[in-house]
Amino acid sequence: MDFTMTVNQTLMVSDTQYCQEDKFKTRLCKSYAVGGDENCKYGVNCKFIHPEDEEQYMRLIEYTEEYRRVKGEVQKEVQHLHGLKRTIKDAITANAIDERINRRIRLFNEVYPKAPNYYDLHGMSTRGAVNYVMDICNMMRINNISTSWLETGRGNHSIDNIPLIRNVLLNNYNGFNNVYFVPLAHNDGIIEMTIV
Repeated sequence: MDFTMTVNQTLMVSDTQYCQEDKFKTRLCKSYAVGGDENCKYGVNCKFIHPEDEEQYMRLIEYTEEYRRVKGEVQKEVQHLHGLKRTIKDAITANAIDERINRRIRLFNEVYPKAPNYYDLHGMSTRGAVNYVMDICNMMRINNISTSWLETGRGNHSIDNIPLIRNVLLNNYNGFNNVYFVPLAHNDGIIEMTIV
């Protein structure tokens, strides 16, 4: 996955410690952005967003070095577990590994949400992803949320490059219980999920 920043993303990161008063705490401190050392020399006196600025920081989490590092650790752990699962002949043990993978990805989404109502399903088992999506639907109904986004990927890392999670949601669950799935036009690895 490429973590380089786009032009729009760089606008969210500070270039200097000084800022106009109306821009105070509106952009991420470059020390905490991707490639930063997570050690701002201005500390609490910095005019830009730090992890201590919890709400603002979480709004920009996907642009942080912390997010990049933790996401990489999770991906590495999940890849290791998938490799381990391929060596297991016992279905009970394989299912236990799947559950561990699915719990790890759910936890990552809870602690490091890329955006509000955005869920990254990469690495999950198909059954685990479907169960997670059903739980997300229940949460959406309870909280009166009509739209969420699911990052399923395009199948680049799947067996035979077939995007299983994406296809199962689109082909087997689209319209079920008034939940609809539509791939985004600019990125078909992300599905917009709408409850009507």
